[in-house]
Amino acid sequence: MKRFRTLFLVLSVLLLAACSDFENNAYNTLVIAGETYDATMSALADAHAGGTLDDAQYAKAKAVARIYRGAFQSARIALEEYVASPGDTQRDRVTRMLVAMTGRLSELLDCARGMGVGIHDLKTGQPAPVKEEGHV
Repeated sequence: MKRFRTLFLVLSVLLLAACSDFENNAYNTLVIAGETYDATMSALADAHAGGTLDDAQYAKAKAVARIYRGAFQSARIALEEYVASPGDTQRDRVTRMLVAMTGRLSELLDCARGMGVGIHDLKTGQPAPVKEEGHV
């Protein structure tokens, strides 16, 4: 799980560093993180409603989710401030906030997985791929 978290963080930072349109990439990172959060929380709520998670597990997951939401809001505000007043200092702050946010999102995903809740298909407006019999 730590390998997944590290890979997720590295890819997020590389996405921001490699592209010339920093603003769009930062925004897209926030959108993807938000969709991932929504899918994770939906799966956790379904598991709790279905009896797979008890109240204590669900409360723990929501506590981890609150920490992520704080990091998400900090990154969002940092991006808004960068857009209003671009500069190297603000850009560095956005990058730091996004890295922190993705780390918190990884913690939420690890928490859900640790409770046996998997996130299979994100709802992105695209149909899920159809698997043919006999193929993985």
